[in-house]
Formats: sequence, structure tokens, C-alpha cells
Amino acid sequence: MKTDAGIPGFAFTRVAPAKINLALHVVGQRADGYHLLESLVTFADAGDRIGFALSDEDRFTVSGRFSVDLPLTGEAAASNLVLKARDLLRAYLTDRGIKAGPVHLHLEKNLPVASGIGGGSADAAATLLGLLELWETSVHIDRLKQIALKLGADVPMCLDGRPLIARGIGDEIERFAEFPSFPILIVNPLKAVSTPVIFRMLASKTNPPLTVPQAHEDRPLATADWRDAITGMRNDLEPAARAIEPEIDMVDNALGASGARVRRMSGSGASYFAIYGTTAERDTAALAMSHQHPDWYILSTDSIPAKNLKLPGMRAQFVDYLEGLADHDYQKENWQVFREGMTQYDELDYTIHFLYDDTDLSRDAKSYVGDILYDMDEVVAVEQIIASLDAIFDQYGLAETDRAYINKPEWTSVVKMTARALPIFRANGRGSLTG
Repeated sequence: MKTDAGIPGFAFTRVAPAKINLALHVVGQRADGYHLLESLVTFADAGDRIGFALSDEDRFTVSGRFSVDLPLTGEAAASNLVLKARDLLRAYLTDRGIKAGPVHLHLEKNLPVASGIGGGSADAAATLLGLLELWETSVHIDRLKQIALKLGADVPMCLDGRPLIARGIGDEIERFAEFPSFPILIVNPLKAVSTPVIFRMLASKTNPPLTVPQAHEDRPLATADWRDAITGMRNDLEPAARAIEPEIDMVDNALGASGARVRRMSGSGASYFAIYGTTAERDTAALAMSHQHPDWYILSTDSIPAKNLKLPGMRAQFVDYLEGLADHDYQKENWQVFREGMTQYDELDYTIHFLYDDTDLSRDAKSYVGDILYDMDEVVAVEQIIASLDAIFDQYGLAETDRAYINKPEWTSVVKMTARALPIFRANGRGSLTG
């Protein structure tokens, strides 16, 4: 998830990227009726957009190709996940004495509604993250995911917004350190299918689990390895969806004839994704399909990669850089905060999670880091870590053409509090940044 050039008239804009289920295996069902899933998930570099601005009173406006499908009045409007996310987060913050004033939210609805690519869930996740920025506060990631889960099983993974495996009801998330970007087409015949009906129609609810390829020390996984592995995976919801909506077969056949290397339904449908060998192959297929099926929704996109930044050099630089920063007067600094450039944002975002969420850190170490970085009860200044990392990426190189910054002048406590965590990260053992 990222900010971009922005919807005019708003303080900033966040992209809510389309979620793509590269595979979805139904492996069981809980006693309460929830299905147990194992899903390989990635995200597109395009999707809905949400504009954020402070306001005298709460406002919600919409635009975009599919905004006509969004109810704005009555009980149906209250079920909009953007508004539900706003209200849940506000209630959480208000209960803890944190101001969460009125806002103007604008949803540019570019993704089809109820189409199996997580539009509503991504909108909710983007709303949570955007409001934290707008209200200039932070919430511990575990608490934020609890709020997200109340909005829907897919919302926690949309908070991550990077390649991952989701298990359970979607709340057990395993992120990838490295995962390739694919040239992808997303195609939807603009025919709605009912997710509850599809689950009721499942022939089996105890199917074989997901198997993902494993890298070897002497040969890391290549893009072709992942593409081949995905070919052998499944979407267990697809047969039921095809029975409900025959036009899904037409999408499958059209993509098969277009030269796609892999094609499959995403989520509960009716959207299909297709992976191509090159961007040129994808773009050629998109152009041809747009002429052949002008009534279909077709999105030409690249999936978001995951890149492993656990490099010894960068880890040592981080430690040294923080120690050097601890001697400065940060109130005189004008920090330029990185907000644009999808690849760089993903790298930054992954590094943040590595520093705090790395499973190699012991539970005691995580707890101690929490005691240092949390301002009050369950509120953690995640932006404090972001700020110091921004400075590192600024120093060690982002392409000028990929930079888009906003000024953040007050980072005194930011880096100082991060630097106070150094004894934890420098501790002997597996939790060491320099180890």
C-alpha cells in the first residue's frame, strides 16, 4: 500500500491495491462454520484510491468507474468497509484518550465490487493506515490486526499488502522475504457471484494443503520456479463458481488463448488472473482482449514483489547510523519522508517489519522493545522507526526519479527512541542486527 500523486483537494491519497489469490486451498471447516484456508496471495500495483483530509464534520464521497455500485444512504451505506474502519479505529483511539476528529474520506472505486480481488478489504486496510497518519498516531500492529479482523477475514492480509501465505480463516499470515513480481492481467466478466453460495456448494472441505517451493542455499528460487509451482496449485472455489456463472468459462478460455503461462480464478470470483512471461506478452493480450470483450473489466498490472533486505552490510549500517544520529539535535533537522515509488516503499515496509516482527527475536526481547517504543498502553509509535529508516534510504540511495517526499520536521523523539532499542537488537544471539 502506498501514497501516490493524490486526489485533488485532499491532504494525501492511499492506493488500496487489488488482492490476487494465486492459489486458494480449502483444507477444513471450524465448528463455528468458518472455513479453513491456505492461500498464496500477492497484490497488484493498482487498485482503488482513498483521499484523506481533516474536516469540520465527517464526510464520505465517492467517484470512479464502479462508484455507482456503492450505496451512499440508508443501512447499506453503513456497511461500507471504509466507514466501518473509520468508526472502529476512532472508537479504539477515543477509548484511550486519543483525539480522532472528523475527516473527509473520498473513495475512488476503480475495482469491481464483489469480484474476488479484495477491493472492500483493501479499502478498509488503507483506511486504517491512512487515518493513523492523518490523526498523527499509531497503534500496535497486533491491536491493529484485531481491529482489521473485525472488518473481515481478508483485511489483516491487506494491511500487509505484500506477498504472503494466509492460513486459518485468513488471519494467520506468513510473509515472504523474497517473492517475484509477475506481469499480470486481471479479467472480470462483470458478473457477480455469491461467496456464501459458493462455499455451500463445495464438494469437499478437506482438500490437500498448499505446498510452496523451498529455496536452497546454493540456488535461490527464480521467477520461473514460482510460476511453475503456482501452475500446480488450485483454487478450490473455482468449480462451484463456474457452475454458478458460465461466463467464467469464457474468461478462462480467452486467457488460455492469449498465451498466459498461468491462469486461475482469484478468491471467490468472478475475477481471473493470468501470469505472462513478459510485460510485452501481457500488454498484447490486454489490447486484444479489450477489443474482443469490451464489456469485461481488464486490468493490466504488475504484482508487488517482496525483496529481502536482511543484508549484513545494511544491518551494520543501520546500527552505525542510529548511533551517529543519537548525537544530533533532531529539532533542527527537516526530515524528508519517503512516500512514493512502489519498489522502494515495499523495501522500506519489509525492513520495518523485519526490525520489529522478525520471528528470530525472542518473546522477551520483543516485549522489551515494546516497553521502549510504546508511548502509552497499546499505542506504539511505528512512525518513529519509519523515520529513521527513511533517513537511511535517503543516505544510501533512492533514484531521484522515484522520489516523492513530504516534509516532516519533528523527528527528535523519533530516532532517539529508536536508538534506545539498540541494546536489544545488538544483544547476543539470533536477535542481533549485526549478527
